[in-house]
Amino acid sequence: MVLSLGSWRGVPVLADRAGVYEIWGTSGVLHPSIGARWRESGMWPEQVLGQMLQGRRTVILLGQDETLSLFDVDANRLACRIHLGTQATALTVVDDELLGVLTPTGLISLRVPDIGGTANN
Repeated sequence: MVLSLGSWRGVPVLADRAGVYEIWGTSGVLHPSIGARWRESGMWPEQVLGQMLQGRRTVILLGQDETLSLFDVDANRLACRIHLGTQATALTVVDDELLGVLTPTGLISLRVPDIGGTANN
């Protein structure tokens, strides 16, 4: 099941629960951009968003366990995991520094940490 479509540095990509894939040519041939490494940490995302943040390819994962995780594709590591304390129903990237998260009780704005820094769990 495709969860999102996007573009990284001009390359079209699609994301599902297992990974992000580059779309090659008009035939729709898929090439894995990254593996399913985030699944090794037990994350099972309900929503996945591929996004360029701070000049880095980033996957934003909204989990069933009320977490929001940022996966740095360029470094192939989890950059940050935030426990929201509620389910997120929608997510939008405002800019490199700010995310908007819609929950059943309202809108939360979150400052994006330094994606290239050390992981915060």
